Amino acid sequence: MRVSNSLLLALFLIASLVDLATTLYGIETGFSEANPVIVHRLDDVPFFVLNYTAYTLLGATVLWFSLKMGQFSRAFRAFSLLFVLLKTLPAVNNILLLVGV
Repeated sequence: MRVSNSLLLALFLIASLVDLATTLYGIETGFSEANPVIVHRLDDVPFFVLNYTAYTLLGATVLWFSLKMGQFSRAFRAFSLLFVLLKTLPAVNNILLLVGV
């Protein structure tokens, strides 16, 4: 089964949005950020959101490029799938933490 490029890009962006939203919600409800690099950026939420958005756009660009290159090499296609999978992990982790698992 082959997943479309559009679906992979959409999943990447949705996972990014869920990760951002659950991170901000978790911080508001008393959770702490485990990533020491992110902790200092969360002091200024608008800056954090802007920074997160820039990194997400960079990631989406890398994903788009690798999807295009996937037409020529299966290695790029595999990279694209792994890239999206790795982007979903923080979002899933945040959801599990927030529901108490």
